[in-house]
Parts: sequence; structure tokens; C-alpha cells
Amino acid sequence: MLKDVLLIGMNREDLTRLEDQLRDVAEVQLRTLLFDDTTNGTLRRALAETDLVVLSARSRQTHLLAAVEAQAPPTSQKPPILVCGDLNTVEATKLMVRIGVDDLLPSTPTTDELQTAVTKALRSHNENSLASRDPIMITVLGAVSDVKRDCELL
Repeated sequence: MLKDVLLIGMNREDLTRLEDQLRDVAEVQLRTLLFDDTTNGTLRRALAETDLVVLSARSRQTHLLAAVEAQAPPTSQKPPILVCGDLNTVEATKLMVRIGVDDLLPSTPTTDELQTAVTKALRSHNENSLASRDPIMITVLGAVSDVKRDCELL
């Protein structure tokens, strides 16, 4: 089954580079979203419909992280998020913690580094969602049964 990976960034060249690096990852379908202030409306829907988000953000682009925080779906439906960027301010760190970034990569990661991070995040997310689909046993307390009568009927 194809996994939908959404690449979001403010620089077309960065997004093209990331897309080229991830093109060979098996079972991954890539989409890109060039972010600007007018894409807030499409960001919410894009985040809700993806299996993994890769953000490309430079040091002065913390408003991209803030937009993701504001538009992200509820925690139970939130896809894993990877960030490629040189974000080293306190504000950026706080935003990354709040949006639940799974991994922080350099702004220009190697192909192996990026592919490994994407594969690991998808595998981890898949294992967590499979675990949540395990059968659930519900115990009902207070139910009274006449054991003697039930045995006689057999």
C-alpha cells in the first residue's frame, strides 16, 4: 500500500531536492506544498490526508512551524513530522516540540540520511497504528448468571 508523504517548504529548490532524494523509496507517493501565507487553508486538509510530513524550514522560517502547529489535526490523527533545517533558536525548538517533530535533520541531508529517517518514521507510525487496532476485551461487571440453571440446560 502506498504511503502518502507530504513535502512542505517555502523554497521550491529545497522541495525539488527533497523530492529527488525520496523518489527511490519504495511504496511512497510524494506530494509537495510550496508554503506561503495564503496556504493556511490548504495546509489543514493536506496534513489530515497524509501519512508523513517532511518540513523544509530555514532559520528564519519559524512561521512555517507555527502554521503547522495551528493547522495540525488532533494528536490521535497527527502524522509523523520530520524537519530538514538549520533551526537552532529557542523559539524554533519550542515549536518543534509542540508539533511533535519525530526527527530533526540538517537543511541539506544526504540521500541515505533522509531515506532512512522517512522509512523509520513510516515504520514506527505503522507499528503504532497496528497496535491500536489490536482487539479490545471489554469486561462487564455486575452481570448475574444462574450457573446451575445454565449447566442444566446443557
